[in-house]
Amino acid sequence: VSGNAGPTLAVLERGMGESVNEYLGREVNSVTDMSDEDWEKFFLAANAEDSAQLGALLAEPALRKQAMGPLVADCTVYESYSTCRGKHVRCPILTIRGSKDQI
Repeated sequence: VSGNAGPTLAVLERGMGESVNEYLGREVNSVTDMSDEDWEKFFLAANAEDSAQLGALLAEPALRKQAMGPLVADCTVYESYSTCRGKHVRCPILTIRGSKDQI
């Protein structure tokens, strides 16, 4: 989960949140502007307290794919969200956010 406000608000921002420019040290306007190196830097900066452990995790190709894939997908979904004018579905939604989520 990205920690963004919600798709109808987050779509007005970059999919990876507004802190990405600070984390990467350059202007980024879209998830499509980010290289694999940018995503890794963003992931580590957003989880600064655990960056040493996460850096070791990212060194393993299989673990890197498992960690980075959902992050990139989540940010891409937020950035590409469009409102559907279909029928509303009435059902509960469960969201979970980590106590240390800084994104």
